Amino acid sequence: MLKDQDKKDSEFLIRKINEAKTNGELTSNKPIIVVDGKPKRYHFELKENKLDFYKSDIKKIDILKNDVGIRIYGEFAKKGVVVITTKNLDKEAETSLTSLVKNKNVLIFLDGNEATNDDIQKVDPNDVDTVEVLKKEAAKKL
Repeated sequence: MLKDQDKKDSEFLIRKINEAKTNGELTSNKPIIVVDGKPKRYHFELKENKLDFYKSDIKKIDILKNDVGIRIYGEFAKKGVVVITTKNLDKEAETSLTSLVKNKNVLIFLDGNEATNDDIQKVDPNDVDTVEVLKKEAAKKL
């Protein structure tokens, strides 16, 4: 299921899913797999394709309880949801933050105060809980 050449590593996620099913965390061994926010259905997107990352790229794996998964992803999630956060997401967040800071038409507030480029450069993307974007008229009202 994973990109690894080593069979043990490539089947790591399958073992993790089977373990979650045995523990009652999942109702099926074919849940939706959400990778960095992008859902992939077992019988469709993953039917003949491996996930495009290695075991070593995984930062965190969470299992969503059925009712939570269904509220977020709809009926497709009735067999369960496995949420994978990769280390690559951290790199993407850092790149996005860096490019945002370089944009001269963006006003950034950090904890309610206007932030300078230096302030933003010191922020660890892993410490950011929420980001709010205000566009056009909503931003002008500030």
